[in-house]
Amino acid sequence: MDGEIKEGLATIDESAITGESAPVIREAGGDKRSVTGGTKVLSDSIQVKVTTEVGESFLDKMIALVEGASRQKTPNEIALTILLAGFTLVFIIVTITLKPFADYAHTPITIAAFISLFVCLIPTTIGGLLSAIGIAGMDRALRANVITKSGKAVETAGDIDVLLLDKTGTITIGNRKATHFYPANGMR
Repeated sequence: MDGEIKEGLATIDESAITGESAPVIREAGGDKRSVTGGTKVLSDSIQVKVTTEVGESFLDKMIALVEGASRQKTPNEIALTILLAGFTLVFIIVTITLKPFADYAHTPITIAAFISLFVCLIPTTIGGLLSAIGIAGMDRALRANVITKSGKAVETAGDIDVLLLDKTGTITIGNRKATHFYPANGMR
């Protein structure tokens, strides 16, 4: 649970919350007295007064945010949905108007043939295009040495002007400053 240190001083691992691998020192009084649920006391001992109710801790709020988040459709998904709706409308009109044309031509069409035609004309296979588009984008990104986890990530990357990286230790392999830069082909 989240709380405030009432007595003691300890080294605490907050990497589960902040991602920072270096432990921090927390002590009673002052600005460094707060502790978050899910962190580990690495050395010494502290007495903590719990300041949150059950289900209202920092972790509970973060979990609620993630669970409540809904993914918005990408522009490609919206365009494909509109295209599918248009095709569906056209195919319904074609299937419905086929009966009067068949009657006019004195060609009987059974109900089973109408249902079969309607099922065949439903544009469900076009929905697979979105996955193909995403995979093609991921492949293009991979050729530029960029690993993506989804087609949405590739589509979103088209709007990026500035890239801010927070994991300095990962990028610099533990060094505090970058020593070499390797620009991609065609970049300065």
